[in-house]
Amino acid sequence: MKNEKTIAKLYPTRHLTVSRKPGSIDTTSLMLAGRWLEEAGFEMGAIVRLEVWKDRIVICKTDQVWVEEERVITRRKRVHKLSKG
Repeated sequence: MKNEKTIAKLYPTRHLTVSRKPGSIDTTSLMLAGRWLEEAGFEMGAIVRLEVWKDRIVICKTDQVWVEEERVITRRKRVHKLSKG
């Protein structure tokens, strides 16, 4: 993990509340949503990796995306993003 002091923040620190997952009695949930996600490089279909420690979660974008296969029944699969060029 890179030193946090060397990474420029794009947006101010956000504070969220860990809540109960809708429809559940005992499952916790944390919702991230906003236009800032795409602006920060997390476009729809991106696959992310979660690194989890005690009291800390780091979300990192991977080089994989979900793509739709052309079939009668549509299925999703992870693929490596092709480089442009």
